[in-house]
Amino acid sequence: MIWFRPTRADDPRLADVAAALLGGEIAIVPTETVYGLACVADDPKAIAKVFKAKGRAPDKPLIVAAADIDQSRALCSGWPKMAQVLARAFWPGPLTLVLPKAPAVPDLVTAGGGTVAVRVPDHPVLLRLIDMVGKPLIATSANKSNQLSPLSAQEAVGQVGLACAYVVDCGPT
Repeated sequence: MIWFRPTRADDPRLADVAAALLGGEIAIVPTETVYGLACVADDPKAIAKVFKAKGRAPDKPLIVAAADIDQSRALCSGWPKMAQVLARAFWPGPLTLVLPKAPAVPDLVTAGGGTVAVRVPDHPVLLRLIDMVGKPLIATSANKSNQLSPLSAQEAVGQVGLACAYVVDCGPT
């Protein structure tokens, strides 16, 4: 596990994290609310690592973090007018929209359901990672199931860290 504290959202070391994510690894990353476990959202093997690290039942769907409204829309088979209104008003930010999923979204992400939970996070480092990867990321809380969500990288490592290739520590959320 490689642990680092980026000094800015364009820290060049984030390229190593992005490459690891594209290579099927998982990482602890900050969000605007808690620390999360991230992986590429269309990589079933990496998604399975997230479930294993969390001890999460496969019948519980995951949240997908996208770079912007357009990337979010591509995850959905329908985008109602109200979704557009809400997304423009509250993204980036901690609003999650649950909408009909596009066929390309792996069933593992949605627990086999017909909807996908999408959001555009308001954390510059996570947004930069999504941009560098070029694809949406899973960004579920980095805690064991039924435990409190971590507000620091240290708390996240204490719960799920051994499964992660990288820890991106941006201080408390």
